[in-house]
This record gives sequence, structure tokens and C-alpha cells, in this order.
Amino acid sequence: MTRSDQLHLPLYMRVGGGPECLIGDLALPMPYGTLKLSALRAELANARRTAAEAIENPTPDEEVPDAAA
Repeated sequence: MTRSDQLHLPLYMRVGGGPECLIGDLALPMPYGTLKLSALRAELANARRTAAEAIENPTPDEEVPDAAA
């Protein structure tokens, strides 16, 4: 699939009152220039689940020792 056959959407996330951060780019297939709404919903849901998992379970190199202090 060429780049023109995909719709690229930047994904931003804001946690609490903090600033929004770019967390990635969502690429949705658009065969024949059309986009299925079900594909958009599924990809957005997957991106949200992935982001929530990363927030709830950070890797050891992402943890800040006194973040709650």
C-alpha cells in the first residue's frame, strides 16, 4: 500500500491538567480512497488501550522515583 492509500492522524494525549503530548501517528488503510468507520473505531480503540497500558504499567526506565511526592 502506498502512502497515498493511507490516512495519517496524529494522536495526542493529555493526562490530568498537564499539557498534551504527541504519542504517535495512526495510519488507517484507505483502499480505493475510502475509509471504513469500523476500521477507524477499531484503530482508535487499540491506540487508546495501548496508551492506557503504558500509563498504568510503565517500563522501569520510564518510572520517576519521586513522582508522587
